[in-house]
Amino acid sequence: MDTMLSTGYRPDAIFLSIAGNNIGFGDIARSCVLSAFGAITTLDRLRSCPASPGSLDAYLAVEDLLSYVPAYVDGVLEQTSSMFGKHQLKTPPIIVLKYPQLLAHDTNAPLRCDPSHPFQDFALGAGFEYFSRLQNQLNGQITWGVRFAVGKGVPAYVAGTDKAIPPDHNLCSADPWFVPLTGQGAIIDESPESLHPIAAGHKAIAAAINSWAADPGTSLRPAAPPIGSEPPWKSATVQWWPTASDIYLVLSQPAATGGPTLSDHYGQTVIHVSGGAPLTGVTLYIHSAPLVLGRVELDQNGNGSLSVDLQATDLPPGDHTVNVLGTAADGKAVVRAVSIHIEQPFPAAFWIMILLGVALASVATTILLKSPRRTRSPRSDS
Repeated sequence: MDTMLSTGYRPDAIFLSIAGNNIGFGDIARSCVLSAFGAITTLDRLRSCPASPGSLDAYLAVEDLLSYVPAYVDGVLEQTSSMFGKHQLKTPPIIVLKYPQLLAHDTNAPLRCDPSHPFQDFALGAGFEYFSRLQNQLNGQITWGVRFAVGKGVPAYVAGTDKAIPPDHNLCSADPWFVPLTGQGAIIDESPESLHPIAAGHKAIAAAINSWAADPGTSLRPAAPPIGSEPPWKSATVQWWPTASDIYLVLSQPAATGGPTLSDHYGQTVIHVSGGAPLTGVTLYIHSAPLVLGRVELDQNGNGSLSVDLQATDLPPGDHTVNVLGTAADGKAVVRAVSIHIEQPFPAAFWIMILLGVALASVATTILLKSPRRTRSPRSDS
């Protein structure tokens, strides 16, 4: 980070996934899964999983490593912030991601695994409960570390990404959004990518971050305050001159490329979303500089809308892209976009001159109508 800042790099935000390697999370997962192989007793299986109290010394070692996580996270966040201070820069928001649940399941419902999954014995046994508990502990310790850093003035946040992966795409499902552990007998794949999200998993995590950022309870503070009380283009628009427009985004249709650019005006804009999965939430945001406009809960038909005053968002005139991130009717996470062009508003002076001209014309007309006509009397010769 220090090297990048030295070259003039100025990030708007920093995202961190941290502390999993500190407790050897991947090795713990492999050991717990390995405990499900072979003709061994239930007691032996529990002792083979470091996440289980039955593994005695291994379990205590993991608990000891967990106790150091808050201090480690706090230290990394402070160090990151100090790099910006070294360059006399204000620290941007540092967003720490929770680890998504590998074996997610619906609340008050049992874990469901694909019957043919090679690690079904582990996932449906006691190992699952201990492993999930460990993952919750890790996320909790990370949260404490962030809180410690916030108390020291670091602009750090914890994003709710632990439930980003839906239960039907967990590690033991037929269509996992993680790189699965593979193996035969007692041989486990040691790939460094094991247990990490695949592309679909990363999309789901991105959607969770957007939803978290759009939540009314989240107040992300930018690194630099706005220059001036308000942008000059914003004060140029006369507020009493009402405009309205509509933008339509359809989740169930393929993303349009090279389509026409809509012309929009400052004022109340209604963004209509359709073709989504019923009773799901979608996040609306706009580029060029990413700006979350809000979150919409779709109705039973997969439709919803959001009203937004684009001028109130400090969005400058020019070309922009309105995006919706959500779940389509077929269950796939999608992003749909439409290009818009915000027209440069007329300055207030323009409208004042128009009004002044109309007023002067009215006064002149009134004077002419009220003035008596003069009649020329004949000149006398005498």
